[in-house]
Amino acid sequence: MEPHAYSIVRNQFKKAPRAIQDLLLSPKLTESLKTITAKHTQDKEKRDAVENEVMMVLLGLESLNDLEANLTEEGSFTQEQAIHIAQDITLSIILPVENELRVFLQKELATSEENIPLSAENNAEESPEKEMGRQAEGVEIEKIKNLLRENRKTVSVKNIVANLK
Repeated sequence: MEPHAYSIVRNQFKKAPRAIQDLLLSPKLTESLKTITAKHTQDKEKRDAVENEVMMVLLGLESLNDLEANLTEEGSFTQEQAIHIAQDITLSIILPVENELRVFLQKELATSEENIPLSAENNAEESPEKEMGRQAEGVEIEKIKNLLRENRKTVSVKNIVANLK
């Protein structure tokens, strides 16, 4: 996998609140994910997709609001299955760190939205070099998310995080 993907995950981990970092490194997260996925599917590829999507939410790379849609798209779950899985994830994984996660995601999503200019006039005072850098960073994050999804069979986000210890 591209070294830049590791760098992005490492940076996101470092930016995460302590409660999120602890959760990401906790065996409890692994057990919760196993329990949830075993309840909904025996397909390893689908289980890996659930794990990856949850890890990306916890790292602030994806919005919690997009979890159901991402499970449907990336995990090939039906909409009904995705709803049930997302509910289980929310109850057992998200609720204990909800406040920290909400603040973290709001901050991360605001930062990523800043990377995408709404119009030329909003960025008139910004130098073209700075604007291009911010746009490139937003595009780079999207590429990394796609890379993490495409390579989840060989390198999971969870394994990357585990190696950050």
